Formats: sequence, structure tokens, C-alpha cells
Amino acid sequence: MAEETPKFCGGSEPLNLTRRLLVVLPGLLAAEGEVSLLREAAPDLRRIAESAHVVRLRADSPEGIAEAAWLGLNPEQVSMPMGPLTVAGLGADPPERSVEFRLDLLNVDDLGIVNAHPGELDAASLRVLREAVSRLETPKLRWVDGFDRVHGLVWLQGSPDHETTPPDAAHEQSLPTVLPNGDQDYVLRRFIDDSVNLLSPLEFNNRRHDEGKPLINLAWPSGGGWRASLPNLMLRRGAPGRVGTRSLVTAGLARMVGYRAMDRNLLGNGFFFDSTLIAGDLARVPVSLLELDFIRRARQAGRYDPAGRTLHEQVDPLLAHWTTARDEESVSLAILALDATGREGLGLFWDSERAMEENLPFDERVMDDGRVPEHTLWRWVDQFFAG
Repeated sequence: MAEETPKFCGGSEPLNLTRRLLVVLPGLLAAEGEVSLLREAAPDLRRIAESAHVVRLRADSPEGIAEAAWLGLNPEQVSMPMGPLTVAGLGADPPERSVEFRLDLLNVDDLGIVNAHPGELDAASLRVLREAVSRLETPKLRWVDGFDRVHGLVWLQGSPDHETTPPDAAHEQSLPTVLPNGDQDYVLRRFIDDSVNLLSPLEFNNRRHDEGKPLINLAWPSGGGWRASLPNLMLRRGAPGRVGTRSLVTAGLARMVGYRAMDRNLLGNGFFFDSTLIAGDLARVPVSLLELDFIRRARQAGRYDPAGRTLHEQVDPLLAHWTTARDEESVSLAILALDATGREGLGLFWDSERAMEENLPFDERVMDDGRVPEHTLWRWVDQFFAG
């Protein structure tokens, strides 16, 4: 079936007079046998859906980075390893042709077995660990400070022709069997070896040993590669954009396309945040994207109650704030209720200037409804932001 023209195309308001917010909720669309949180939607979401346009959204293929579609980019044309996404997401812009890595702080035990899940760090220990790891820098290897146990590493004028092992794939493997392999791999191997020698004897690791906890004594680079060149969406769309997310992938893509990332601390732990502060921050720019990943994480843990409370107590007030009529200002809202992959699901479009009375439910029931138009996810998002 040929795609219909999205309902937000051909609007009379120029983009610079209309504030646009896209809210992405991966995992909100329930799979068969899962609890539907949409069927028990919060009051303001139900109110918005009653005067909104609902569509089904699909992916052209499972290739590429799913999060690219949320920015209106074709995922099939956006491909790069995790390293550049992490470094960009942490706010760093190394020189061109730098090889960028994600750097995780892991554990290796006395038998040389890697543990990718050594537990959390308190704030004081994290400060000590950050200071120690920064001493591993060389003229070619530069540390990028992150948060918790996730950081970045930049290899200036390094070689991308090597293989590294992601932390979860290295978990419970013998360290020598998962070391980097390829051109100039000795540089990364030496860095890893130095990290074990430097971090193992730190005082906070001595305390962890006494408490029976795994040491955090391994700085592990993975996902190395060059940063891809992406279009500057701020210039293409003629308006600055803001992206709120706890994901380094989404934040990294946002930085690469010329958008600014919101302070991730405003999003709290993803379940509890101040919707008023977030709405105020997003309202500063004409184009905004807000990714809320708490539902996908709740489904993975099988805990639906906190996700339902967050929808009612945090997300609903945010939507209400955005859709409340404002003098001399036009606002548009799009909501993506996606499956756990973030590639397919439902889209909702609401506009303060164009009420739509379609009486279609915004939940899983419309996925098999032939009356509901179907669009490619990334194209629909691109059209929403373009106006």
C-alpha cells in the first residue's frame, strides 16, 4: 500500500512559528502476551489522542541504527560502531580520523576471567577511579570523562583496522582470548594491561576486596571506529534543536546532526523526573526530541507498576504542559509508541491549530486496523520536523 501524505504536511504555520516536540517511548507498544500500558493511558494522553491523528509506523529494514529514525534519518544510511556514538554522546569532538572507543570499567579476577558486571560505584570511589584512569593517557590515547562506569577513549591518528570485544561478549571469558586484535593492537593491549596494574592496588579496591566485592580494575575499550558524517539537521530544517535522552547513542547522533543534548541529570533515573523542568528546557528551542526509555527497561525487568506510575505522574503532566493553549504560539506534538526494538509501532500527531476527530484508539488494537494509514518511521518523523 502506497504511503499517504502525513496529516502534518502542508500546514500553514512556518516552522519558526511552531514549536515541535517528539516524544519517543520505546517499549510502550506491547508485544503479544505483554501488559498493555497504552490501554490504561493517563487522562491527558487520552485527551490528546481524542483530537489527534494516529498512524502505524514500520521500518524499511532491520539494518542501521534504530535511533537514527527518531531524528528523521534513514537508519540504513547511518552506520557506525558504538565508540564514536559514545564519545559524541559524552560531548567530545576529537580531530577528524581519530579512532573513538567506548571505555567501560570492568573487573578481571586473579584467574584472568573478565567480569562485565562488577557492581555500582559510590560517588567518592568514582572520583578516585576517574582520576586514576586519566593517568593512563598518552600523547596518542586521550580519556573522555563520562559517568558511572561508562567513558570514552580517543586514539589520535590511530588505526581502525582491528577488532575489539564488547563488554557483555567478554563477560566470563579469559582476558587473553578477548584482547583487541589487528593493526597496532599492541597500543590497546598495553593500555589494558596498564589499567589492571594501576587500578588493582587502589585503596577503594582494597576496601571492595575486604567487602567481598569484585575489584573495578580493568579499563576496557570496545566499538572503535571513525565518526560518520551526518547531515546538519539544524541547517537543513532552519531551526535549532534540543534532545533529551539518557542514551549515549541518541545523544551522540543528536550532537552529530547539530542538535544540543539536554543535561541528562534533568531526566533523573528515567523513572522519576521533574516534568516542569524538562518542559521548560525543551520550550527554549523550536524543535525538540525527548526519549524516555523507562518502559523498555521496565518490561525487561518484568516490573510494570513503576512504569505505569511514571506515565501517569511524570509523562502525563509533561504532555499536558505542552498541549495547553498558549497565546501567540502554535505547538505540535508527536508521540512514538514503539516496540522493544524501537523500529516499529504507533505514531500520534497533535497540533494546536488543527483538531482532528478520528476516534481511533491510540493502542495496540489499531495495529491490525486497515483504516489506519501506514508510514515508514523515519520519513514520518522527518516530515513532522519539517512541518
